[in-house]
Amino acid sequence: MSESTESCVRWIVQGVPELQPVLAEHVEDNFGELLPHVFFGDLTRWLNAEVAARPTSDAAGRLLWALDQAYANGDDDIRELVTVSFLEILDDDSPATAVLSPRLLAVRDSLAG
Repeated sequence: MSESTESCVRWIVQGVPELQPVLAEHVEDNFGELLPHVFFGDLTRWLNAEVAARPTSDAAGRLLWALDQAYANGDDDIRELVTVSFLEILDDDSPATAVLSPRLLAVRDSLAG
């Protein structure tokens, strides 16, 4: 884990406080440690559930914006985090796939080809 990926997770959770319980459970389940790649799996499950329940969710929108910005402005470790632990695990029929930003959708599409 790099400092940048841990900082990215904390920045995302700060902007989407609805994720605080998800982060708290993650840290508790991992013996007090933040594992950014593992947390992004939790984040992805939360996002899919949120979009499925509330397609126009403000919290989901803020998370998607944060992920887009993290990818656009982050270092290689952050781009890898977003790509490998978020975009690569989204199925075509995942609710979150339908609401990705154009940038993240393009990155996801490039992974298939």
